[in-house]
Amino acid sequence: MTTGQTGSKSCLRCGETKPLERFPKRKRCNDGHENVCWDCTNARKRKWEAEHHEQTLASKKKWDQANRQKRIEISIRWARAHKDAVSAIQKRYLDSHPEARQKRNELIGKWHKAHPEKQRESTQRWRVKNRAKTNGYTQRRRAVKRGNGGQYTDLEWRELCDRYDNRCLCCGGKADLTPDHIVPVKLGGTSAIDNIQPLCRSCNSKKHLKIIDYR
Repeated sequence: MTTGQTGSKSCLRCGETKPLERFPKRKRCNDGHENVCWDCTNARKRKWEAEHHEQTLASKKKWDQANRQKRIEISIRWARAHKDAVSAIQKRYLDSHPEARQKRNELIGKWHKAHPEKQRESTQRWRVKNRAKTNGYTQRRRAVKRGNGGQYTDLEWRELCDRYDNRCLCCGGKADLTPDHIVPVKLGGTSAIDNIQPLCRSCNSKKHLKIIDYR
């Protein structure tokens, strides 16, 4: 081991000079760190685990059983820090296991029936947080009920708002944009994106059933 500049040292295994924080801590060493870096240590550990797969699984299972609460806490912390990764993993699993998706939906349905107030509160929070999606669902449902057809995605709505600098086409304000049907659904208008314009909630209400194209 050779010591380089202050706060760094050379790894005995790979020979590279790295900062001290890249080495495991060890009080017995003069500088308080191991002589083999974390990269080499982890590589050696992964190689050993691959060569002793059954023994590694048995050891991990034994640790999990002895430290159940700690394992749960670690899993929760990781899930909270990697929400997108967790969602992607769950989606892949449910897509490849339709029976698990069905069972999950049944459990969710039972929970909703057993906790109607909490379910309503959760739905309301989601609607407030995802106002654009909620408006899109409502408009598409109205169009389907009237048989007018047409629909638009949340991405198309965001692109439409970006095209007009996220401003209301009537008053020019930027607050609380909502999708307005140029030709109202009640008068035969569709929910296709070419019949939608971004208006603030106030201007949308004032327009009501008038056919006005602010574009």
